[in-house]
Amino acid sequence: MKNKKVIISIILTSIVLITLVVISTTQAYFNNDIYAKNPTEYQSGLLSIEAVSKSNNISLDNTLPMSDDDGIETTPYVFTIKNNGNVDYKFNVKLLSTSENTFSPEYIKLKIDDDEITTLSLLTNSIIKQDIILPAGETIDISIRIWLSSNTKNTEIGKTFNSKIVIDGQSVYTSTNTDIVTPITEFTYFLGSDTSTVDTIEYYNNEDDNYYDIAITPITLQSNEILLTKYNGTSKNVVVPDTYTVGNTTYNVVVLSWVYLGYYDEANGIDIDDNDGVFEYNTNIESVFLGNNVKFIYNDGGEVIENSMYSLFSGCTSLVNAPEIPSSVTNMKFTFYGCTNLTGIVKINSSNVTDATYIFTNTTKSITVQVPSDSTTYTTINNLTTSNGMPSNVTLTTY
Repeated sequence: MKNKKVIISIILTSIVLITLVVISTTQAYFNNDIYAKNPTEYQSGLLSIEAVSKSNNISLDNTLPMSDDDGIETTPYVFTIKNNGNVDYKFNVKLLSTSENTFSPEYIKLKIDDDEITTLSLLTNSIIKQDIILPAGETIDISIRIWLSSNTKNTEIGKTFNSKIVIDGQSVYTSTNTDIVTPITEFTYFLGSDTSTVDTIEYYNNEDDNYYDIAITPITLQSNEILLTKYNGTSKNVVVPDTYTVGNTTYNVVVLSWVYLGYYDEANGIDIDDNDGVFEYNTNIESVFLGNNVKFIYNDGGEVIENSMYSLFSGCTSLVNAPEIPSSVTNMKFTFYGCTNLTGIVKINSSNVTDATYIFTNTTKSITVQVPSDSTTYTTINNLTTSNGMPSNVTLTTY
């Protein structure tokens, strides 16, 4: 695979590692079909994942059904995943069937590493290992044992199980990736140590090509907080950490998701009735990472509401990869409204989202939303309709 310029942070990468074959005859082999070296160069970091088989060939003693006690004693297939880059790698390992005349999945037993024994039929989305984070420069071994259940019926004779293992992941920002954080100088910001209250926002008016300081409902800042009000950078990839250090002081990050702006000057013919936010209507950014402890606020002109990602990425028409949504968020109204290039997985870590109206309205590409099962978030999003936030291109799943 050639090196190619792509976008930092949430880039999906799939590696077809091996092919597993079980044939219901006298012998079966787990063959090392291919492994993929996958160096991918980023604008601000390097994701380079190397997957290597440590077992050239595994031959089962026979393909007759066996007990779990015997199954866990079979020789495992072992492969190594090494992160040669300088950004962390978060991935799932999937076992995907490629057979047409295959064993019923209820009869295929699996043991991955030291996990509990399971069957193929119990897997969710074919995932056998989920949400593994491999830090930059580190290596992990994964072992797989597979056998036919002792309950396999005679009707399964003559069937096969052909499959492939796919490593499906993405680069992620963690505390080890401090070299890829977006510089604070690329934001308009306020330090809580300098001002305890932010009551004006600078606004650019397209109509007369001028900037105005517009009064807003005051936002209170703690002395250890930094408020980000506008991203002014040109990078397509933005990483917002939990904290920024300015001078010798470390500040907790607060993001202004959305703010109402009203300004009227009859004498000079100026009538501004608009809104703004740190990313709203930014048509340049393609990928954003948000620290899980970042605080979000929404200023509707009457009150300041915390834990709200209201309209945070609204109108970001170039946004392809959504960040994981922090666990503190309770409002996601209009969050991805009009993000026409958004695709892939949107993982929401919060269980308490109570309003997600119009969250995906006017999106067009395939999107899979992952939310905690049996949560308020699931109920909120599941109750949305095509007309108020869940168009047909969006699929809701749980984890």
